[in-house]
Amino acid sequence: MGLSNHYYYLRFIQKKENILFEKISQKLDFFSHEQLSLSEEKQLLNMDIPYFSVNANKSCVIAGGKKIWELPKSPVQKVFDKFLNLDEKLLNEQKSLIKFSLQASQFLFSNQLQEKFSLVNFKYKLATP
Repeated sequence: MGLSNHYYYLRFIQKKENILFEKISQKLDFFSHEQLSLSEEKQLLNMDIPYFSVNANKSCVIAGGKKIWELPKSPVQKVFDKFLNLDEKLLNEQKSLIKFSLQASQFLFSNQLQEKFSLVNFKYKLATP
């Protein structure tokens, strides 16, 4: 890669990085999210997968042992609210998702898929010295 191409590559990457972090911050418009966005950006720039945790009964988001954000409700409160708002449409949607998940799992462990994988694996072994 020539020096001029490298410059344009770095500019391209910088633009993509700015777009990524802009989209992350736009998703959180309704909450004070500066610390959350900064933590996520720092973890991504360190080539880490962003990791956050929340206690089921509390609303504070933790990253690296520090409180970085406050959710409007705790996870338990959110589940309770969803439970109170269950209706036929939502139940059918959930049943559909469960059915899809089970069918996908069955396909992953099917003989047909295993045969295809073993054939690819066999061809790969033949091709490697």
